[in-house]
Amino acid sequence: MRYATVYPESGSSTIYYTETGTSWMNPTTNGGAAGEFFFNFPHGSPLDFNSPGAEIKFDIILDREYDPSGDTGITAELLDLPGPYYPGHTKTITITKAQVDAYDASLGGIISTNTQFAGLLNTLLGPEGAYVSANYGHHEPPGSNNWIHDDVLMSIVTRQTHGDGSYVEIANLSSVGVSTGGLIQKFDYGERGSGLSLQFNSFTLHMDGDTPDGVEVSFQFAINGASSKSYSFDRTYVNTLLGKDTGAIETADEMVTLLRSLLDADWPDTVIQVSSADPSKIIVKSDPLVDRKWGAGTRAGFSNIVVSIEPLPAINFLNIDIERNPDLVDHYLNYIEVSGQRVVDGAAVLGALKQRIDMQSEFASKLMDTIDKGIGRLVDANMNLVSTRLKALQTQEQLAIQSLHIANNNSEAILQLFR
Repeated sequence: MRYATVYPESGSSTIYYTETGTSWMNPTTNGGAAGEFFFNFPHGSPLDFNSPGAEIKFDIILDREYDPSGDTGITAELLDLPGPYYPGHTKTITITKAQVDAYDASLGGIISTNTQFAGLLNTLLGPEGAYVSANYGHHEPPGSNNWIHDDVLMSIVTRQTHGDGSYVEIANLSSVGVSTGGLIQKFDYGERGSGLSLQFNSFTLHMDGDTPDGVEVSFQFAINGASSKSYSFDRTYVNTLLGKDTGAIETADEMVTLLRSLLDADWPDTVIQVSSADPSKIIVKSDPLVDRKWGAGTRAGFSNIVVSIEPLPAINFLNIDIERNPDLVDHYLNYIEVSGQRVVDGAAVLGALKQRIDMQSEFASKLMDTIDKGIGRLVDANMNLVSTRLKALQTQEQLAIQSLHIANNNSEAILQLFR
C-alpha cells in the first residue's frame, strides 16, 4: 500500500529518517490519462494555402474503446473490459484557404507558426471533442532559468466526450500543395487508472505498551474522484477477524479478507482479489461490469497511511550537521521533536514498568513474610501436640510405677480383695 522514495510525491506522504538520509513513505495510487500524442510542426516552412487546390485532409477518430483481449498477466487483470467495444467517433477534416481565412483572415492564407496551426486545428477539432496544444517550452541554454517557447512541439488530446473510451487517432492523412504541417498518422489510447496492483508482504501488528489493542494502522481510500473515506485496523481487529492471537497478516488471502472487511460496505463496485497471474499481488480495481470509464478522471488510491508508532527515528544525533545540510534544518527539528517525544513516551513506559516491579516486589516480600509466619505457627502447633502426647505417656508411666509400688508393699491387702 506504500513505498519509499527520496522525495515526497504527495501531501499525504510520511517522512522517515534513516542513517543515510531522509526519505518518504508514499501511498500507492494510480491515475488515468486521456489519449494523447505529440508531433512536430515544420518550423521555418510555412503552410501556404494560396496555391490552387492546396489542402490537408485526414480523419480524426476519438474515444474508441480499448479491447484488452490480447493482454496477459497483471495487465489483463487490471484492464479487463467485456465487449462489445465502441468503435469511436470519426470525422473527416479538410483544411483549405477557406478554413484558414475563417480562423484568421489577417494571416493571408499562410500558417507560419505552431501556435497559429494549433489555433486553426482547434476551430476544426474542438467541436468534435479534441484539443490541440502548442504551449510547450524549454530552458535555453539548458540548465538556465531562461524559459522560451518551443516553436516545434505540438500535441492532440481527446476531451473524452464520446462514450466511455479515451482515444485519439489521425488516419487517412493526405496533403496537396502544402506539407501536412507535421501531422502524422498516429493513435493513442488513454490509461485506465481505476485499478491497483499491490505487492503483498506479510506483517504483524505488535503490542504497543499499555495500549490494549496494539499497533493501529489508518488510511484513506477513494476511487474515480469520489470523496476519500477513512479506515483503520489494529491488532485486536485483525485477531478477531482472522481468529488469531498474533496480530499477523501472513498471506495475500488474509490481506484480501482484511481489505474487504473495511472497504466492501462503502465501495460495493470495487473488486478486491488475489491476482491469478501472480499470487504475491493483490488486485484492487473498479468493477469493469459496472464501470467502463477510461482515461482522465479514472483513479484509485490509498492515501494518508499512518502507523500509530511511526515514524521511527533512526538517525544518529552525531550525524546532524546544519552547516553542511542547511536545507535539512526543518527536518532535523522535526526529527528532534519526534525523538524527544519517543524518549518521553519511553520514559513513561519504563516508569510504569518500574512501579509495577516495585509493587510486585513488595507483594512478594509480604507474601514471604506471611508464609514464614504460617510455617512457624504450624511448627509450633505440631510441637505442642507432640509435647502433650509425651506428657500423657509420662503420666501413664508414673501411674503404672506407683501402682506397682503400692502392690508390692501391700500384697496381702490386694490378695484380700480377691478372696
